[in-house]
Amino acid sequence: MEKKLIFIIFASLFFISGCYNKSNNSITFKDDFGYLTPNSITYKFYGISEHFGFETGKVYYGEENERYILITNFKIINELTNQDEIEKYSFNLSFNNVSMFTDDMTNIGTANFEDKISESSIEEMGTSPADGFGESDAFLESTKDDFKDSIKFEIKYCYKDGLCNVEKLDLKYVES
Repeated sequence: MEKKLIFIIFASLFFISGCYNKSNNSITFKDDFGYLTPNSITYKFYGISEHFGFETGKVYYGEENERYILITNFKIINELTNQDEIEKYSFNLSFNNVSMFTDDMTNIGTANFEDKISESSIEEMGTSPADGFGESDAFLESTKDDFKDSIKFEIKYCYKDGLCNVEKLDLKYVES
């Protein structure tokens, strides 16, 4: 009886730790090209939170202040409680605590939340304005040197009853 109990405890711990690791291990870097991929990517990365992940993150800092960022291949890695009750969501991508976007939320409508997330992508390209002239945003103001310290990414999702949650994604960098 004692051997059975010890076996059940070890098997349970193995199963629990295996399931936890399996969900997070399902997110690794995926080399997706988006609409435009510069020849020399500065950083490649992916992101994981408790329930979400994305497999493709690329940023390029080029000559003459050129900038390009792509974040795509989003997944739900752990199902959310009452996932079918989620009404809207938004991404908050910020650099040096300045958001690139307004706080507009995407309504799910009659679509499946998981499908909406997986179809999402973020892509921005531009040139950082020289001498402070021209239009700019938080990403265009970032630099190659401060990118890893300045970037923050969160997903906010709200239920039909008005309750909202925010998850910060932990970014993992891949050697280029």
